[in-house]
Amino acid sequence: MKYRTFILILAGTLGTGFLIESISGQALVTGGNAQQTREKGGFVKAMIFTQGADERVMRCFNSYLSGDAATTPPCGFTVRAVPHFPSNPYEDHEINFGFRVDDRFVNTFTPSAPVIGARYGYGTVTGTTNQNVLSITTADDTDLTVFVY
Repeated sequence: MKYRTFILILAGTLGTGFLIESISGQALVTGGNAQQTREKGGFVKAMIFTQGADERVMRCFNSYLSGDAATTPPCGFTVRAVPHFPSNPYEDHEINFGFRVDDRFVNTFTPSAPVIGARYGYGTVTGTTNQNVLSITTADDTDLTVFVY
């Protein structure tokens, strides 16, 4: 049996809520999904991978759901798209995460086409204002990966 040595600090008034340092190996290991209060930073709040023009959710994670629902597509997310056409060469993707994202950091990327832009709080597909929505414009109907922190 291999033993690990940990230093654990719990403090409230000093600003540190929970600190784990490892002298030899991993400092934090969890057997389940991680969750953090939405307005705090550090942990990922949501991840989604959609495939192609039909916007099918292939993989996802929603830190505000529990059990299998947190990782079973569509993970509580709603995805819509407006395909490009001759007068508009861009593809608009709209993701409703079901929780506020207009004040969070996001990463968006595709395997092939560039991301033209991202817009918080407005559905370019539905034409509505919603703080739970992130709209992303890409150069074509490519796969899309989004991380919300």
